[in-house]
Amino acid sequence: MVSGRKTDLERRRRVVELYEQGLSPAEIARQVGMSDQGVRYTLNAVQKEKARSVSCRRCKVAINPTGALPRNHGRALCLACLAKTPEASFGDRLLSLRLAHGLTVMDLARRAEVDAGALYEYETDKHEPTWQPLVRLVRVLGQELVVFGEGQR
Repeated sequence: MVSGRKTDLERRRRVVELYEQGLSPAEIARQVGMSDQGVRYTLNAVQKEKARSVSCRRCKVAINPTGALPRNHGRALCLACLAKTPEASFGDRLLSLRLAHGLTVMDLARRAEVDAGALYEYETDKHEPTWQPLVRLVRVLGQELVVFGEGQR
């Protein structure tokens, strides 16, 4: 189980902004009320996040890297392309929506109360969920997860 303080996204954005302006970690720390070590840790985390970047397999636009894994590269669709692809598999939809919501597999598993191993199986199209996990996933990710009829959602 992950513990500790949740990320302050606004402060993280400010740290990156100040760093890009050329300020040193010590100067940034004074301005945002963090330690030098905290600033360095934040910048390192941002670099790792950029390295995990995922792009849409159709239009190549960048997709939210939060929750992305190296194996997701080249598999996910952005929401615009997903909307234009009613024939997308359940696994494609699940992966694309999970990434669009900025969730890791573990985050989604906790929120939807679905086993993380099962989510992996669903995302890789090895299995499709029964109705109970499906309903739980739809509650978290929205009805875009399922296609109700030909051309209808």
